[in-house]
Amino acid sequence: MLGVALLVMAGLVCFAATAQPQDQASVSIQNGTFDPATVEVVAGGTVEWTNDDDTDHTVTSTIPLFDSGPLGPAAMFTYTFDEAGTYDYICMLHPEMRGQVVVVESEDGAPVMGNETIPDVIAMESNLTELAAAIEAANLTEALGGEGPFTIFAPNDEAFAAVSADVLNDTALLTQVLTYHVVEGQYMAADLVDGMNLTTLQGGELVIAIGEEGNVTDMNMTEEAGMEENVTDMNLTEEAGMEENVTDMNMTETEEPAMEENVTATVMVNEATVVEADIIASNGVIHIIDAVLVPADLMMPANETMNETANETVVEEVVEDIVEVIPVNTS
Repeated sequence: MLGVALLVMAGLVCFAATAQPQDQASVSIQNGTFDPATVEVVAGGTVEWTNDDDTDHTVTSTIPLFDSGPLGPAAMFTYTFDEAGTYDYICMLHPEMRGQVVVVESEDGAPVMGNETIPDVIAMESNLTELAAAIEAANLTEALGGEGPFTIFAPNDEAFAAVSADVLNDTALLTQVLTYHVVEGQYMAADLVDGMNLTTLQGGELVIAIGEEGNVTDMNMTEEAGMEENVTDMNLTEEAGMEENVTDMNMTETEEPAMEENVTATVMVNEATVVEADIIASNGVIHIIDAVLVPADLMMPANETMNETANETVVEEVVEDIVEVIPVNTS
């Protein structure tokens, strides 16, 4: 009997270890936290949030995907995730509250975004093909796939269209430019504040500027149905190039709590604008920007270029510096 019991217990342990993600998950909002903070469902699965707290909260994705609006006590919100990936979310009323939904492929349960490093994720992004090619050309794939964590401000394909071919074809110069976009440590969009200076792996500094005072994303919510709010100094763009100053706007009654205005701040990195934030990788985070950043003290190529030996020497030195800061993951 003891042997049978042990076999049954071993079978249960084995089953638990290989159990597949479910098509439904529940999250309780209580004591100012999302519990559990991370849930996993299969593609096509649904997550249900219930506000068990005594104050209002929201469930808002860090990318434009889902937003519950204000949830009063006992209110519920559900969302169905059709595509595999990792989805971070916060409470807009209490930004320190963070959660994550991991959506996996239904066939084998393997997380799509589970072990992919920053170079892996960049290679999968359709608008970062030029950056992916540049990282490979500069021999930085292995170095940027190290343990980290670190943050990369990734120029999109449109940004690379404005870059001189002399830079793209000069391996040493390209390496300096690319490492100027990488910062040690993981900085989510909510961690970026106006006036912040970030030291890059290249050695230069990036300056962060936030267009809206306070948070990276600022939303004005109504607290309850029928509440009237006086909105002042709000610039609404009706057509291209046209701004209207709206004052003393009386909000009409709604049947349920609703979000009145979604004001997304402009995040600048030097002269570039962040166009997509918080793309998660296993060793850091990616923010897509609309311009290629160039260090102020970098010598741009004139009529003459470095010879191949000089290029190789500079690249080796830069890669060695990265590896010292962020050990390459050999596992």
